[in-house]
Amino acid sequence: MWVLDGELMNRTKKMATVAMLTALYFVLSALLKIPVVGNITLDLGYIALAVSAVSLGAVPAMLVGGIGAFLESALMSQRGVSPGWILMNVIVGYSCGLVLHKAADGKRTTFWIKAVAVVVVSMLVGVAVKTVIDCALYDVALLAK
Repeated sequence: MWVLDGELMNRTKKMATVAMLTALYFVLSALLKIPVVGNITLDLGYIALAVSAVSLGAVPAMLVGGIGAFLESALMSQRGVSPGWILMNVIVGYSCGLVLHKAADGKRTTFWIKAVAVVVVSMLVGVAVKTVIDCALYDVALLAK
């Protein structure tokens, strides 16, 4: 019987977990959008992104966000693939994973303060990057956006 060694098994489990969370991100983003203001929606795929950031760390969360956003925009969006939105999710996944994966071992109160701060800052940075990229790609004035 062939048995995987410990390190290879851990990498295999992590890759499988990233794949499952990416699929969950896609399903939640594609099916459940909550309108916020105008054409801005809250995608419930961010739940899968948050789980990957806290439990797996920066690079796996970056992959979940980037690949999940690519799949959702390629398969479900009328406008096609959105490089700005993909990059935004990569930024959010990486920065949240970088901070929250390490913070999850600490005190509960400190974790929630760090979680709120890093999510707000990374979303603001991500939205700014997405806006600049969208304006450049679609020839829209930055002030109009």
